[in-house]
Amino acid sequence: MRADATHRFEFQVDGGRRPPFVCLARTRSEAEQIARHAGAPVRFRRRLAIGSDDGDDTARLELRKHGFLRAPWRDDVLELVSVLDHVRFSGGAMSVVPVAFLPAAEILARGLRACECGKHGSERIPTGLRAVEPGAAMTARMVEDGGWELHLWQGAGRPRVRHLPDWGRCSTDPGALALGFRPATPVWVVAHRVLVTLLAVADLRPGELSAVRVDARA
Repeated sequence: MRADATHRFEFQVDGGRRPPFVCLARTRSEAEQIARHAGAPVRFRRRLAIGSDDGDDTARLELRKHGFLRAPWRDDVLELVSVLDHVRFSGGAMSVVPVAFLPAAEILARGLRACECGKHGSERIPTGLRAVEPGAAMTARMVEDGGWELHLWQGAGRPRVRHLPDWGRCSTDPGALALGFRPATPVWVVAHRVLVTLLAVADLRPGELSAVRVDARA
């Protein structure tokens, strides 16, 4: 599925009383290619144009209105959309973990900790900068019906999310919060929610999602 999809396609799944398979794409042939992975034979049902209040356009508008499609946030948003779009096309799950490279003094000033996970080799980090251990992490997963499932984890000592009432306790991990999206929710809509949530719970700064150098004054 594509982040620049223009239509919502529905397919009837043959056999039993299974709900229709729904996906987003630009053309019917593109949608049929996606539908082949539905796990059962499908028949084309209908095509609907994505409305301005129901698709990527609204989410992009919100991001643009708040300045997230301009520097210094643009790289983070495009990286997030690119990864989500890949997951939507190939399935599976992805983790959205803020990883900023900051001077040691800035890490201390923000009350953060330097990352000691061993995954960030010194050759990848510019001289004088260190990776920050994130205070929160999020996993995005495509569920079988084509919807999205987000899981939010917060490190010990971080305040719990009280101003995001649509998030609920995760049934499989009591220490995490979960949020579901209906089938065929556009990539930019999910990206907007991920960005806003991480801003609220992780004190997200520019460069943390795209892992680009962060100016200490940003």
